[in-house]
Amino acid sequence: MSQLTGYLTKPRSRAFFAHGGYHDLGWTPSSMDIQMLTGPIDFLIQDEETGGALASVGHPQFKALDEYGTDRWVRTSVEAGKPLTMKWVIEREPEETVFCYYITHAGYDPAQPLTRSAFDIKGIAKGFARVEHNPEVDGEAVTHTVDLPADRKGPHVIIASAYFSKVGIHLYNVADIDIK
Repeated sequence: MSQLTGYLTKPRSRAFFAHGGYHDLGWTPSSMDIQMLTGPIDFLIQDEETGGALASVGHPQFKALDEYGTDRWVRTSVEAGKPLTMKWVIEREPEETVFCYYITHAGYDPAQPLTRSAFDIKGIAKGFARVEHNPEVDGEAVTHTVDLPADRKGPHVIIASAYFSKVGIHLYNVADIDIK
């Protein structure tokens, strides 16, 4: 079985910024592989809170992704109620994948740590958007569009998850956006 790696490049995820060296997080390529933000299928609906370790998917070596603050992360500007292009770099054999997207509640405060309760999570693979990707039908490119909720404005965070059925693993990325 090949290693599962990947990250969200549009909107730019925290993993993308860390992987590309856009943020100085004190990491070196030999000390970590930011493309491996994996967790169990029920990570987003587990009863206990993550202690602010949501963006790192609870992995201590990725804890810098959990840093928060109004100016800590670059936000991608997007328009409320408009389609949003989601683009992934997945470095493994193409396979059937379910992508699911979750967004913070209206009134989200970026000065507070990310917690599950800050998000509109309705259950496993039940966020504001869900896309099933079949590379035999859709091609290998992992790009699709989703509709943002029309009732959100200002800074928000999207949790992007990809479920790879052959290996039974979820890949999670967090992207910071500014909804205009």
